[in-house]
Amino acid sequence: MPDKKAERPEGQMRRRPMRRRKKVCAFCADANKVLDYKDVAMNIRLLDKNDKAALEQLIYTIENALPVPEWWIPIDDIERSHFFDADWTCFLGAFNDDNELVAASALFFNEHEFAEEAEKLGLDIRSTNVAEIGRCMVHPDFRGHNLICELNKRLCSIARNRGIDTILAAAH
Repeated sequence: MPDKKAERPEGQMRRRPMRRRKKVCAFCADANKVLDYKDVAMNIRLLDKNDKAALEQLIYTIENALPVPEWWIPIDDIERSHFFDADWTCFLGAFNDDNELVAASALFFNEHEFAEEAEKLGLDIRSTNVAEIGRCMVHPDFRGHNLICELNKRLCSIARNRGIDTILAAAH
């Protein structure tokens, strides 16, 4: 039997064929479901006053799921009262097949939301069209599905259409 090792040029090893590992959903019961993180199969739309209870429930769930409660920045009454005011906030939400709100993210146009951060960055918010992306939330059972990325891409498009020059984003 010929020695195959002797036939190879010195220093070369035989390579095994590469096999890609399928991305499997860690959250659903179907362990064979293959995930495509670019495919957001959620209904994404602008939230309105009819979604208030669903948004409050998502906020409650997120607050209680945080490992460190201090990570959550409290929502004051002024902010909460303007969640559905188009001159103040644009809230997008992702809904699952059961029409449950599972993710949300907001674009804030009012300086009440971001004046302090803008000042720290040296931005003159009176001469620049500024908005802030914030309140990015995903229900713990739906994390890892690219939802915030998709919501925020759409919010950036909305900001461009409204003539926003600068978008602030705070990570907590």
